[in-house]
Amino acid sequence: MRKILIVEEDVLIREKLSNLLRDEGYYVIAVKDRSVAINCLERESIEIMIIAEKIIQENGFELLSVARQRLSNIVIIA
Repeated sequence: MRKILIVEEDVLIREKLSNLLRDEGYYVIAVKDRSVAINCLERESIEIMIIAEKIIQENGFELLSVARQRLSNIVIIA
């Protein structure tokens, strides 16, 4: 089962997207901010990461850097 990390501040969007992907058979971890996402990347084998545009605009490049260093084959959708 593929693991997806969703990084989204808006709880309604985060929950709706999580439920949609779970219904399609994915294992989903959904978090609200960059620091929690970095912790997940350090302890989970994430295959796909979906990041809200707002997170990237607010110093999200650190998150992208950690993702690439930790998981070189990760697919990032922003």
